[in-house]
Amino acid sequence: MALDTFPDLSHVVARSPRLDARWQRLMQSVGHMARDFTVAGRLERAVEATLETAGARLAAIALYREDGTIDHLVCSSTDPADLAEVRSRISGDAGSSTQPGSEPVLELPVHSEKGELLGRLWAFGRSDSSAREFSPDDRLLAENLADTAGVAVACATAHEQAHYRGNWLDAMATISLELMERDYQPVRVAQHIAELVQRLTGARTVTVEVPDPDDPAQLEVRVAAGAGADQLIGTTFARAGTLEDEAMGTGEGQQSRDGTRPSAHRAPDIGEVLAAPLQGGPTGSRGVIVASRGAGQPGFRRSDLVMLEDFARQVVRTLETSNLRRAEEQLKLVEERDRIAKALQDNVIQRLFALGLQLQHLNRSRLQLGEIDELLSDLDESIRQIRTALTM
Repeated sequence: MALDTFPDLSHVVARSPRLDARWQRLMQSVGHMARDFTVAGRLERAVEATLETAGARLAAIALYREDGTIDHLVCSSTDPADLAEVRSRISGDAGSSTQPGSEPVLELPVHSEKGELLGRLWAFGRSDSSAREFSPDDRLLAENLADTAGVAVACATAHEQAHYRGNWLDAMATISLELMERDYQPVRVAQHIAELVQRLTGARTVTVEVPDPDDPAQLEVRVAAGAGADQLIGTTFARAGTLEDEAMGTGEGQQSRDGTRPSAHRAPDIGEVLAAPLQGGPTGSRGVIVASRGAGQPGFRRSDLVMLEDFARQVVRTLETSNLRRAEEQLKLVEERDRIAKALQDNVIQRLFALGLQLQHLNRSRLQLGEIDELLSDLDESIRQIRTALTM
């Protein structure tokens, strides 16, 4: 990360040796931030730098999801009491915070280089326990830190998302190869799908569910991975009104934020749930992949649902291609059998005709015993060929 992200503050630094020292510490913090390529690491560096540059008692930074709820929250303290205080003083809605009491609070937006609001940075109270407000210099340094943190976090997020998408692409390639195998086993492949989805989404439980062949109004959990998998496999439930039904009916992925919408995942401590339909073919929907987390786990991101939808679509496309290839191979096999049967038929007819002529000659000549045995052998061979053709 280049230091020219900051504006020229020489006129400010020149009037305060103390500010100059803080500026140097800020530059060092920016250097540490640039050397850490993870989102979590850069958030931690930003919080540490906030404590030093603003002289705060407590600092925190939060990143938001698309719906405004908190995705990441990093606090300068690991003390449970401090964490509880931070959570109580900031809401889940972007752009708002509560400031009870007389302690000064510094709240700054964190933007990407394109100006998108990524989150907010907070400094709570003074490190010297005084009640004095944050100075304009404190705010100036903190604002530049927030701007730099925004650019750094956006870059790290892009890097992690690229790696995340790469992992999904690897999973798609793996399942595609398994589905294209000549003798693939559907249940084994479905189990592998559930295990891959659990690992990639960080879900507690993942199931692959299909319509019950005897009653399409029911869904059956064909395979499961994660917590409670053994209890879920083989269970059936009414499809109507469930998250799975909505996903299969609309052909689009669905997300339940609070776990209150009915689904096969019915644990009492259920959290967020994702459902992606296995859509395609003449029957419409082949089933659905469902992933869930516990109530205490972080929620799914939008990218989790998007990638799960893409993964499900790729599974169906590959399955249809595999089935089409098998149908073509079966058709070629039938055609080849017809060709062989026709060739055998022509050959048998010719042999029988020749035997008939020789048998007619039997009435006119006296054959040796060996010649009769040879005729009988030819007749047996013709019968064998007829039987072979009938059993193909």
